[in-house]
Amino acid sequence: MKRSIFLLAVIAMTAISAARAGERWTDGPDAILVLGQPDFDTNDPVASQSGLNDPHEAVVDPNTGKVFVVDSNHNRILRFASFSALSDGALAEAVFGQTNFTNTSRSDAQDKIYNSRGLAMEDDGTLWVADYRNHRILRFDDASEKTDGENADGVLGQTDFGEDTAGLSQSATGFVIDVAVDADGNLFSASTANSRVLMWENAKSLAAGSNATKVFGQEDFTSNEDMTDQDGMWAPVGVAVDGEGNLYVTDQGNQRVLRFDNPSAKMNGDDADAVFGQADFTSGSPGSAPNRFNYPERGAVDSEGTFWLADSANNRILGFKNAASLSNDPDPDYVIGQPDFESYDRGLNASEMDAPFGLGFDSAGRMFVADAGNNRVTVFEKSRFQPDFTIGEKPGKQKGKNKYNRSGAGQKDSIVTDGKEVKFITKIQNDGNVIDSFFLKSAKTSSKIRVKVFRVTGGRANVTGAAKRGNHLTAPIGVGGTLKYELKGKPKGKFKEKRKTHKLWIQATSIVDGEIDKVQGLVKNRP
Repeated sequence: MKRSIFLLAVIAMTAISAARAGERWTDGPDAILVLGQPDFDTNDPVASQSGLNDPHEAVVDPNTGKVFVVDSNHNRILRFASFSALSDGALAEAVFGQTNFTNTSRSDAQDKIYNSRGLAMEDDGTLWVADYRNHRILRFDDASEKTDGENADGVLGQTDFGEDTAGLSQSATGFVIDVAVDADGNLFSASTANSRVLMWENAKSLAAGSNATKVFGQEDFTSNEDMTDQDGMWAPVGVAVDGEGNLYVTDQGNQRVLRFDNPSAKMNGDDADAVFGQADFTSGSPGSAPNRFNYPERGAVDSEGTFWLADSANNRILGFKNAASLSNDPDPDYVIGQPDFESYDRGLNASEMDAPFGLGFDSAGRMFVADAGNNRVTVFEKSRFQPDFTIGEKPGKQKGKNKYNRSGAGQKDSIVTDGKEVKFITKIQNDGNVIDSFFLKSAKTSSKIRVKVFRVTGGRANVTGAAKRGNHLTAPIGVGGTLKYELKGKPKGKFKEKRKTHKLWIQATSIVDGEIDKVQGLVKNRP
């Protein structure tokens, strides 16, 4: 049994050797925060200062950290404080589309919205809103500074505020369901009814009702045919851009995502460069396999280039690393909302979802998921794996607390002896944010000094052999938990009579991430 655990741990470490040490996404994590509900077991759709009803997307202002959630069925957008100031069920600090937190009315006025679905945030704090049933895109400048019910500052898709025609032209949006903006200020919108994506160059500078610059999914601005091929679409519902400006379109009717590389350089109706979720550009069936989608919704790209997709009917979020370089039909690397790639049940708890519709990220890389079916936004973060070894002559006097390195620098203690055995008390603490186990490895016995290692916590045991080989596996340690070990050293033979300092050491390695922390014990022999 122990051998099996050891082999599994080695496989796990090898598989993630390329991951950044100390931090990585893991499958099926628990959320760390919930908005829209008081806890993870409630899903009531309440029109209040904290409640949500069918939220579709969440974005974060990179300057202020403030969180914006489109509360679709309440016809409003709620703005929350930055993550550090939030707690479960936190009150929103401002509302867009309503004059207070209990109204849910709708209209096409400059200060109103009607069943909005998508959001996009520019680096300068400009918020773009896909105002779905008003068939328009609203712009709110300096959105983090707005007060309740303020007017929008700009509109595309209509020639003026107060209009709500669903048209088919170079300027009309027609059931615009999502928006995205790249670093150059180019705005993209997805239109379900017109089966196309429009692009406006330098959108913030445009007057109301300005013409779009390009169209994807159709050959021109007056066509809206549903198609399943490399240059066509069928009811797209999501748009996202990465740091390189590549465009990702959730083509829901075709159960796929299309990637358009460098879209600003393309012509109207140009082919997509890659497809996710299908084997080729002419397939369009739903599925629940790891690399298949079932009514996918919106996506987002994080700062590391991973494309994340809300795979709605499979009740999960899928992550594709290095998405800009992937070829057709890639396998996902991560799954959030399910324990594995074979599960797709809906749930109401900290780790599961019910029809997620969209997601966004803050500057710290935390993921904000619009869990629409549960009327909430759940926040996830990467799992952190960090052993913290300390050492000292006594349990209450330890060196190396909250210091992490592979060399043991700054993490050492010394004991003076006259040829007798010395004992260092060592403690291994889990400073990560998930349960972890650690491989322990120690210095070996030499011709000068004999080394022994004993486990203390969980029953005293001599683990010297396994520790010297580097394959002693600790029991699982909870977040902040600690295990105690002893590291012993005794000068040998003629070295008992020699004035010499012997260096002992012991280190811990996370079985999941490979992160290492090391401490040193100096045996100062002074006969």
